[in-house]
Amino acid sequence: PNACGLSCDTSGFDSYRNLMSALRSRFGSELVTSAITADGTSGGKIDAADYGGAAQYLDFYMVM
Repeated sequence: PNACGLSCDTSGFDSYRNLMSALRSRFGSELVTSAITADGTSGGKIDAADYGGAAQYLDFYMVM
């Protein structure tokens, strides 16, 4: 989220956290996981979204 691939997404830093919050609300205690970027370089894709804030809504991340 909030980065460029085939096209650019400008949904904002909080969009990923908001999406994970909505998924947790919808699925309750069901398993919620997410595959995320492994780009941990300074200013890289992992800095483009609030993955830390979203973690509270997930059971685990799959870093790819």
